[in-house]
Amino acid sequence: MIIGRAGPALVALVFGASFFGCAERGSSASGPKTAIRKNDPDPIQMSTTIVSADDAISLEELLVRADRELEEQTYEKAARSYETALEHATQGQDRLRALHGFGTALDLGAHPREALRAYARYVTEAPAGPSRDEIIVRQVRLLVYLERYEEAGRASLAVELKERTPLQQLALLAARAHLELERGQLDAAAATISKGRSIVDAHGFDRVTVPPLDVASLFFALGELRSRRAEEIKFDPLPPDFGRALEERCRHILDAQGAFSETMRSEDAHWSSMAGVKVGQLYKSLHTELMSIKAPETATTPEKKQLFEGAMRLRYSILLRKSLGMMEATVALLDRTHQKSRWREKAREALEEIRDAYAAEEKAIDALPYSRLQLQQVLDEMSKKAKSSNTARSGA
Repeated sequence: MIIGRAGPALVALVFGASFFGCAERGSSASGPKTAIRKNDPDPIQMSTTIVSADDAISLEELLVRADRELEEQTYEKAARSYETALEHATQGQDRLRALHGFGTALDLGAHPREALRAYARYVTEAPAGPSRDEIIVRQVRLLVYLERYEEAGRASLAVELKERTPLQQLALLAARAHLELERGQLDAAAATISKGRSIVDAHGFDRVTVPPLDVASLFFALGELRSRRAEEIKFDPLPPDFGRALEERCRHILDAQGAFSETMRSEDAHWSSMAGVKVGQLYKSLHTELMSIKAPETATTPEKKQLFEGAMRLRYSILLRKSLGMMEATVALLDRTHQKSRWREKAREALEEIRDAYAAEEKAIDALPYSRLQLQQVLDEMSKKAKSSNTARSGA
């Protein structure tokens, strides 16, 4: 994904050295010269001249100028030049060159929807081959960025993985995983994400200081998968082995938070803020369920019921404390980078909600007639029983 990042350095990494232009630079608009037969008149070289109030320029010169503007990162200028060239380009290669550059300039200029339309025109007009597949990968990245996962996943299926670079493979696999998650196909998503993680491991993409955005997309899908696994564990009705179920759900939540933390390492406003909001939603959902749980049958007295409620509050506050630092770091990143994302304000709201929830839980725990040590002992006993239950189940 290009949007919301510094631009050229990322483009070089994501799209490769052949990023600018899919047609040969300086190619003749009239194509290769034909052989001249004896007695034939001299061939007339036809060239389109584009005349405006301020300029008269050939199509080829305009395309060369647009290429230069793109390389100089003056994306708005480049987009206008390519668009003008596109209005006059009738030859196939000229049109493809103009479309390719037009989409690229819009993409790098942070106009994702307009870039998608230009890329769609290129894919429609271009012959099958590596250049068209590269543009489809760009489409997939933009569709994922716009959270149009169904379209992104379907588009990704049109490209063979083995023909693409490792990062492009990651982009395609991430899109497919998002599609499978959208459709509720969790096992299929897990397998797809596993393939992507193998590529990440093989190329060390997660060992760099700031991972590429395709890695962020994959780990966001992993966080979503683990979130879904967590929310599959319900507490209403109360499961027979509540302690084991609670520990399992908390484990999935912490695993999801770990994946979302990897997403945030990309230092991208969009992915980081979206991941932060997802973490906030995870804890909010858990709190709603924990506070609605009826005490188990073993809690036979009001005191025992209160002790159970206090233990649930302590468990929740421990999780909140772990998430609070991550959310504060996320919002600090957004403030530091000034990158644009529609999720920025949602991330700030999520941070405030977690802060308020943590303060409320600490206050409620302090008001109980039990010490934190007593509440922790209840949790430890539940955890011990959960581990014993897991051991028994695995040995059955």
